[in-house]
Amino acid sequence: METCLCEEVPKCTNFQSAICLHCNRRLCLLHITEHNQFVFSQYQQLTNEIEKMSQYINNEYEKTRDVYQTILTDVNNWRARQLEKIGEIYESHLQYVESRQETLSNTHQQLSELLDREARQPLKVTTDQNMITSRLWNHVQEIIKRVQHDSAQLKWNSLMSMALNRECLSINSSPKQVSSSSDIKVRRQKTSSYTLASLRQVNLRKFRPFKRLVSMFGNVKNVEHSKSEIVSYIGRQNPEMPIPNIISSFLAAWNRTTDVNEKNVILKEYTSLIRNYISFSPNDFSVLVGIHAFFFNKRIEECKRELMTTILHFFVDNNCLNVNQVIYWFKNKDENVYKGFDGAKQMTAPFIKSLWMNRIDNNQQAAVMQTDVEEREKKPFESL
Repeated sequence: METCLCEEVPKCTNFQSAICLHCNRRLCLLHITEHNQFVFSQYQQLTNEIEKMSQYINNEYEKTRDVYQTILTDVNNWRARQLEKIGEIYESHLQYVESRQETLSNTHQQLSELLDREARQPLKVTTDQNMITSRLWNHVQEIIKRVQHDSAQLKWNSLMSMALNRECLSINSSPKQVSSSSDIKVRRQKTSSYTLASLRQVNLRKFRPFKRLVSMFGNVKNVEHSKSEIVSYIGRQNPEMPIPNIISSFLAAWNRTTDVNEKNVILKEYTSLIRNYISFSPNDFSVLVGIHAFFFNKRIEECKRELMTTILHFFVDNNCLNVNQVIYWFKNKDENVYKGFDGAKQMTAPFIKSLWMNRIDNNQQAAVMQTDVEEREKKPFESL
C-alpha cells in the first residue's frame, strides 16, 4: 500500500497521481502542482539571466565596433598623411629630376654646338682646301680639351638615391608645429627666374599645380592656419619651389570652388602671401609662366579668354604683375617658342585689347577736359 503513496519528502500520505519530470518522483496532485510552479519560477529566472547575458555581450560588442571605427579612422588618416608626404616627396624629387635632366640636355646641346661650330666645321673646310695650319690645329685641340673638361657636368648626382632613402625614413617623424598667424615669416626662396630669353626652354608641364598647395590655398575656414602651413610647406621644398608652381596651385584652388564668396576669400586672403615670393624684377616672367601653366595643365570648361583676362587684370591690379611685361611678352613671339605659347597668346589678346581701349578712353577724357578748360578760359574775354 505504501508503494502507492506520494514520494514527496517529508512523507506524504496522498496517493500518487503522476511522475514529476523535474525530480523523476511519483507525486500526488498537490505536490505535482507545487513542483510545476517551482520549475516555472526557475525557468523565468534562467530566461532572465540569458537575456541579461545576451544584452551584456551585445553591449560589449557594440563597444568594440565603436573602437573599431575609431581605429579605422585613425589608420585611414595615418595612411592619408603618409600618402600626402610621399606625394610631396615625389613632387619635390620629380621636379628636381626634370630640372636636372633639362640642365643636362641644355649642356649637351651647348657642347655639341661648340664642338661642331669651333672644331668640326672649320676642320672640314680647311681639309677640303688642303690647308690645315698649326694655328687651326691648336685651336681644334683646345676646343676638344674644353669640351672634354666641360663634359664632366654631364653626370647625375649619385647622392640622389641616398636623399630619397632619407626622405622615406623620415616619413614617420612627427609633424612640425605650425606657428601662429602673428609669427608667420616668409623666407624668400632662391627661385629660378625666367627671363624672356630663357622662355625658350620653359616646360609648362613641370609647373602643374601641387595637390597639397591647392588644398591649402582652398582653405577658407581657417585662413591664418593655412597660411602658416603654406609657408612651412614651401620652406621645406628642396630644391626650392619655383614661383610658377605656387601661382598655378593658387589659381587651381580659386578655380576649383564654385562658391563666389569662397573665391573672393581666396583672392583676398592669399594674394598678399603670394606677393612675398615674387621678385618683381622687370626681366622675370615667372608669374606669367605660372598663369600659363595653370591653363596648360588644367582642363577648363569655361571661356578661357574671359578667364585669362580676369586673372591678368587681377594680378596687375594687385601689383603682382607688371602690365608692361605682358605687353612685351605678347609682342615678342620670336623669343617665345615654348610649347603652349600660341594658345596663351590667343587667350591674352582680349586683355591687350582692353588695355588699348582703356588708353583710348583716357585720352578722350583728357581731351574733353582740356576743351572744357579752354572754353572756361575764353568766357571772361568774350564778355569784354
